[in-house]
Amino acid sequence: MRFEYRIKVVETYGGVKKYIPQVGAPKLTICKRSVYPWLEWKNLWKHPTYINWGIRSSSEHFNEYDTEFDAREIINKHQEIISEGNNKKVKKVNYIKIG
Repeated sequence: MRFEYRIKVVETYGGVKKYIPQVGAPKLTICKRSVYPWLEWKNLWKHPTYINWGIRSSSEHFNEYDTEFDAREIINKHQEIISEGNNKKVKKVNYIKIG
């Protein structure tokens, strides 16, 4: 699955900016006879787990970060986790005939 990433920038009337990292996963919607691909966007945030800090995604929960750099770190960590998961997937299976 191919993900897209973006950072939502929220600015207050007082000039304060907050950054929310987001991930978009492809989703298909069937409408009459056509299939329209679109992205379902979810917010990313650091979540404490029993062993270490993990990255979670949700359409409802979010954390705002003070700098774009902090938001990019969350996105980079999410990309690492996805990459590690893909490295464990089976790419190819071969059989050796015996006898």
